[in-house]
Amino acid sequence: MKIKIKAVITLERDYPPTIDAKTVFLDICETLKLNTSYRVLKFKGREVELSQRLSDLGLKEGDCLVLEPVTVGMLKKKICKERGMDPNAVRITYKGRALKDEELLEDLGLEDGDKLIIVTRTVGCQSLEMKNRNEDR
Repeated sequence: MKIKIKAVITLERDYPPTIDAKTVFLDICETLKLNTSYRVLKFKGREVELSQRLSDLGLKEGDCLVLEPVTVGMLKKKICKERGMDPNAVRITYKGRALKDEELLEDLGLEDGDKLIIVTRTVGCQSLEMKNRNEDR
């Protein structure tokens, strides 16, 4: 069993407030030699839209931006939000194995061209999502 330890690395740089979060994100990943595909930038526990300017985030001197590893659960929530699906009715598989929400994407050994399969659970003949929509009517 692997033990995951979150490392807190302080990287102090001066950025103009008009710079976008994407530039900061890419700079941090490049400096720390991290793959950008497996990371997300957060401020006060919320994911930062990379198109936002630092000044729009409400950052003050001493505030921290956190570079956090992406879990399968985070990916699932993002996909479900975009598709209007219930995350509890979805599971993601990779190479025939159902993935756990707490697994880190970087630990899966994904390579270019690999596919993650999204499976929706069904109840009877309709998906949970369709069943919930019909019950709401």
